[in-house]
Amino acid sequence: MSCTNTPITVGYWLGYAGEPENVPLRSLRRDKFDYIHIFLFETSRDPHIAIYHDYLTSSKYKWEEILKDAHELQQEGTKIIASILDNSYNMKFGIHLGENVHQWARTVYDKICEWEFDGIDLDFEGENQFDYDIETKQFNHSSIDNSKRLVHALSVYFGPKSFTGKQMSIVTGRPLLEIYRQTYELYDYTILMCYDWKMEDLKCWWNEYIKYVKPDKIILGCSVEYGQDGPCSYAYSNTSERIKTFFEWQPTDCFEKKGGMMLFHVGIDHCQYAKHICQEQKNKK
Repeated sequence: MSCTNTPITVGYWLGYAGEPENVPLRSLRRDKFDYIHIFLFETSRDPHIAIYHDYLTSSKYKWEEILKDAHELQQEGTKIIASILDNSYNMKFGIHLGENVHQWARTVYDKICEWEFDGIDLDFEGENQFDYDIETKQFNHSSIDNSKRLVHALSVYFGPKSFTGKQMSIVTGRPLLEIYRQTYELYDYTILMCYDWKMEDLKCWWNEYIKYVKPDKIILGCSVEYGQDGPCSYAYSNTSERIKTFFEWQPTDCFEKKGGMMLFHVGIDHCQYAKHICQEQKNKK
């Protein structure tokens, strides 16, 4: 992501979502997102496979259709990003790769180039993935070290240190993960999942993240599926107002503004109001 005075807009499109109203990827042309993150690509321990799209295509959209739609969006100026999530039981990103980590990273790069995508997004959702052992609940240095090695291997091909032109972002939330503290400089931008946050949560965690990255590298993420009380069915009465409040918010204790806004599950036509809020904030600059 190049830094400009104009905030960027990011949308996560869920190819696997089974709702009848989940529109095809090409329908997002009208919404003019700067980035569309295709969610989600699963990870494989096999370094010659690395990532695959079985779950992404488990509903009504086939891979060939998704790929064609992605290229059409790129022609309109939207960048297409593959969002990667380790969905294994222990969710220990990279812990099983050993010495194959460099081959694994190379395979990811080769696939992204083959698909003609613009980069990858690492979905680091919670402390159980990296910082703590899911069974003992103890701090897991081995997990952190393995994950760090994997992120560094990917940074050869993606992100600001790579010089390939392929981007690497991270989507995360609270608490601030130890793995993030050790790899933050390797991402083009950081997306915060503020889905069920209150304003005091936002201010608190914002102050933690800007210890590591500049404000214009941070994207605030909201979901039409969440209100302050957790997941919902796109119908919480306060959802629209919450999204508007979060997207209008700017830090007051620094010169730079936030980097932009993210919406999760943008294929749902119910969230058209939220897309309008995104564009309104983008136009304000």
